[in-house]
Amino acid sequence: MNRKFAIITGVLLLAVIVAAGCPSPAGPVAPADFYRGKTIDISTTGSPGSSNELIDYVIAAYLAEDTGANVNLTYRRGAG
Repeated sequence: MNRKFAIITGVLLLAVIVAAGCPSPAGPVAPADFYRGKTIDISTTGSPGSSNELIDYVIAAYLAEDTGANVNLTYRRGAG
């Protein structure tokens, strides 16, 4: 489990580093402009009522406020 987490974290970190170094040909677009009016679906492995639900709601509220998008949380067993 820890090895899988380390690999996923490493891949995500590498993707962020590569994306930060690659300028967009059309110029920078603010995330709020891109996601405004769209829907973001988040699938999580936790169950409703668990401690992870609090974290999920905080992240969803921040995304909705920052981007202007509709954020849907879906709880699925084994989604991770």
